[in-house]
Amino acid sequence: YKFELGYGFSAYLADYKDVSKIIGYFKKANIMDEEKRNSQYRYINPYVDVVNLVNAETLKSGWLAKAQFIFVLEKEDKIRGVFFSMNNMKINVNSLIAVIMDDDTNVEDKFLEYVFSMIPQISKKSIKKFRLYLSDNDNIENTIFKEGHFVKGVTLEDELGYNQNVVEYNYCI
Repeated sequence: YKFELGYGFSAYLADYKDVSKIIGYFKKANIMDEEKRNSQYRYINPYVDVVNLVNAETLKSGWLAKAQFIFVLEKEDKIRGVFFSMNNMKINVNSLIAVIMDDDTNVEDKFLEYVFSMIPQISKKSIKKFRLYLSDNDNIENTIFKEGHFVKGVTLEDELGYNQNVVEYNYCI
């Protein structure tokens, strides 16, 4: 079901039938471009292989495992944003994979509020927190997330190699 966010935008939980539209959006958003990835409305987990993120088989396998959640932000039947996360199979944590929205959307907070309220309701696991990771070269203020919601956790030193650390942020429900 679509949830109206105002200004002509709506949001809904995607399924495997939306894969080609989602991949098309990822390609249009040019997620391989480092400079675009650092814009205000983009987040990509540093652990994620970006090439495989835009792979139909990867997306479809997540739905089969019932572990992933992809929400679509839409306006006039065109994707204007995507929220992608996965449940951790061993603990009650939902890890953010990618959140990408067009720069001219004005409903980012409403979209995130909708997603963060829906995932615990539809998950087969009891979600206790959301988690995101940033390299220490990134800053949470340069993402769409508010540091007031996401609290800085541990720093994993040299986690990505080449002296690149990873910083964990958690949002407890």
